[in-house]
Amino acid sequence: MSEKHHLLALLRHARAEPEQSPESDRERPLSLYGMTSARKLSHWLKANNLYFDRALVSAAQRTRETADLALDGSFVAERMDLPELYHTDMPGLWRALSTHGAARTLVVGHNPTMHQACTWLAKRPHAWENHLALSLPPGGFALFSLSQPISGTPLPASAELLMFTTVDQLENS
Repeated sequence: MSEKHHLLALLRHARAEPEQSPESDRERPLSLYGMTSARKLSHWLKANNLYFDRALVSAAQRTRETADLALDGSFVAERMDLPELYHTDMPGLWRALSTHGAARTLVVGHNPTMHQACTWLAKRPHAWENHLALSLPPGGFALFSLSQPISGTPLPASAELLMFTTVDQLENS
């Protein structure tokens, strides 16, 4: 990959425990299934030699736990837990990437924003189009190649979708 290309990975947090009350949403932990899924993603990242300069992680407990388990302290040079990524929208995501993004950035966040960003960025057609049609499932991961860093709102269909996986795919492989 040339120096001009940037990698952006979008990871939706793994499956969390059910919400007990609206006030407790931010503190919802991963379920046992979610923990197992995040560990499987860690093995997949290693098998695919994926490494990131920076991880931008929502400050919600489930995203922090997903990052802890999936990244396992070895796939990212720097991690930033950002409160502004919790319940952000696409403009908020683009602002965070404009401010904190690096040449190889991973964002661990929430739907609907992670799914919306995937469908916004992906050039069509792509092999994973059917998978991304409805949602980015818990633990879903998408890796994009961009010709320039994100500053402001990127153009729609402006990134090449290089890799995509879901927990279901990891369990069936």
